[in-house]
Amino acid sequence: LRLYPLLYTHQIIPGDSGPAPPVFTRKLRKAAVGTGCDIRLRVTVTGRPAPTLCWYQNEQPVTTSGRFSLRTSEDGTAELRITSAQRADSGAYVCKVINEHGVQQAQCSVDVTGTQLLYSFVWLVLAEIDHIV
Repeated sequence: LRLYPLLYTHQIIPGDSGPAPPVFTRKLRKAAVGTGCDIRLRVTVTGRPAPTLCWYQNEQPVTTSGRFSLRTSEDGTAELRITSAQRADSGAYVCKVINEHGVQQAQCSVDVTGTQLLYSFVWLVLAEIDHIV
């Protein structure tokens, strides 16, 4: 019986370009805003090949139209932006990322209230009172 040495080496190189499942390095955070405010939901994702992102609001796909816009950058950051938020924009938001090596999702809640108009009114009244005094 002869034994032959088996040599196995694995060199870890920063930025290794081997296949990898998607991983969130920055997850979603819940948001509470007043009506009329802008909302930005951001995630950062890694994975090879680059994962495909899908956004959902209350289990319905979000598409770019009207007040909703989607952006992605080369560093893996993706953003869902909602301009002039309305109460109907409240709910559960999910970002799902998929590549051939796996699926991940991050979720958060968004609460849009009518308070921005109230705050604007209060500041206007205070400004008027200050002006009168």
